Amino acid sequence: MIYFNGYYYLGYTSTVNKNQKDNCVFVARSENPDGPFEKWNGNGWGGDQPQPIVYFDEETELWGAGEPSFVELNGTLYIYYTWDGSDGRKTYVSTADATDVNWPATMTFRGEAIGTGTNDSIDVKYVEEYGKFLAICTDQRLGANSYLLFLESDDGLTFVPTQICKKNVIWYCHNSGMSGTRNGHIAKDTPTFAGYAYGEGWGIWNTRFQDITVSLGDQPDLSEKNGQNQHLASGRDGRTSDQLEPIAITAKDNEILRVPASNASARLKIYRCTTFQDAWTALSSTEMKDVTYTDYDPNVVECVDGTAKIRVVGAGQTVVTVHWKGMITYVCVIVVPDQSTDLESLTPLIRDSFVLDRDMTASYLPQIKGIARYANGSFAEVYGNMATYTGYDSQVVRVDAKGILHAVANGETDVTVAMEGKSFTVHVKVIGKAAPRDYTDLTFEDGSHAMDIIKPGNNTELSVADGALKLTPTKPLDPFVYLNYGTAGYDAADYVSVTLTYMIPKEASARSFTGQIFFCTGDFTEPAESRSQKYTLIADGEWHTVTVRLADKPGWQGVINQIRLDYFDSCKEGDVMYIRSIVLDSAA
Repeated sequence: MIYFNGYYYLGYTSTVNKNQKDNCVFVARSENPDGPFEKWNGNGWGGDQPQPIVYFDEETELWGAGEPSFVELNGTLYIYYTWDGSDGRKTYVSTADATDVNWPATMTFRGEAIGTGTNDSIDVKYVEEYGKFLAICTDQRLGANSYLLFLESDDGLTFVPTQICKKNVIWYCHNSGMSGTRNGHIAKDTPTFAGYAYGEGWGIWNTRFQDITVSLGDQPDLSEKNGQNQHLASGRDGRTSDQLEPIAITAKDNEILRVPASNASARLKIYRCTTFQDAWTALSSTEMKDVTYTDYDPNVVECVDGTAKIRVVGAGQTVVTVHWKGMITYVCVIVVPDQSTDLESLTPLIRDSFVLDRDMTASYLPQIKGIARYANGSFAEVYGNMATYTGYDSQVVRVDAKGILHAVANGETDVTVAMEGKSFTVHVKVIGKAAPRDYTDLTFEDGSHAMDIIKPGNNTELSVADGALKLTPTKPLDPFVYLNYGTAGYDAADYVSVTLTYMIPKEASARSFTGQIFFCTGDFTEPAESRSQKYTLIADGEWHTVTVRLADKPGWQGVINQIRLDYFDSCKEGDVMYIRSIVLDSAA
């Protein structure tokens, strides 16, 4: 949250994707920090149709954009956000005119603030005494080797590491932040603290606050990186429900309740929760007696306090505020005159045009997305094989089965997107001068473009040195990397196998490991056990070559979209693997 020009602005991460991926950045404002808030709608503030200030236009299966941080300085607003796309996880920055009441409309993309790495989202403050921007994040997040990383910038656009704090930081840390003024500054002679969460497992948010001192130094101090952090047993609260008071209520999966206008009434279901360990429990009929309802439109519904009952008054939409023992939640009630699930409209989701630059196409793979609206008032995001993609010039662009756009040659064309008799059109323009690159023989010497298509997939840190790719598991749990061949358009029929030249140090935890290649070809875009092949890796400190034959495997046909390389079936902390080359072996 940030305050300037009379408003508190709250940035948040949200999505219309049912899998909770494909996130975007949204913002809401209020004259008071506790609300009520009005959301940015694309042209101004308010209403019930919020629009993102940062739209994630890549594949829906990726995490997307989110986790914003703001700094206001001399009328300029700096907006920092995570972009977790096909090119890995990085931090982008945009700027806007903070003096404009509709500042989201003035946003300008300024590029990478922090490149691809293992850090999580950053929180940024402007240090008034020194005229520098200071960012904090956790690196190796949620891992035994995690720590706090500080980065600095003179212009607020490009950051470099300045200090690592590890010895006084608790392991398995994640999601850090710093205190500051309302407009995102650290004022001179003002006590400052950092905060972060920690815990061995997902969803554990034990929280630690520590005082920090901000001062100038002659050079970066990263000396604690290889040191030891603090080991502190942590976990979820182990007490049972009857030992704890409820801390929250929710409508769970019923936040949006659609009711046919022909119904006389409907029933709400409200749940309470004590700790993250505890499952949500529906309020009993006795507990419901303490429930009250406010702020709804009486022309749409009438809510009966002390019960779960709402009476239908007329067609329309309203938000009901639900109160129980000092806690609140919200339910959007839509009374619809038509119960039909017929598709009424299909329109583009935010973007109806794309510009593909062949000079950067390997790191930018946008996906066509739509929004479907039905007669009963419901809606759904449309992507992938939910729709068909036709009518385009294949000499300009290739559209794969997931609706992802791949540049072929300079030019312009239109793509028709259709589903259940409805359709819309998106315009695609391809620019750039780059000649097609050869990704069939990947090496890691200086000037190599192999890293254009190699992306960290899970629990893996990538680095290149001395002509080899180093794969370092950040956690010894199913580490793998992706090779995104989709932009190259290679046909599986032209290749019979994949050959790796690799080395695993003899100090590894085992003398051999089992690797596995998952291939995604044709209409298949997600890994599956049936489309994979295992192989053996030797750990003796020597360079070896292993060839994994794929031509005989069912499903090895069509365009090669991606290959997932699971380089260790099981490993321990400290295990690493080096790869000198990855070759797609020709069938010729």
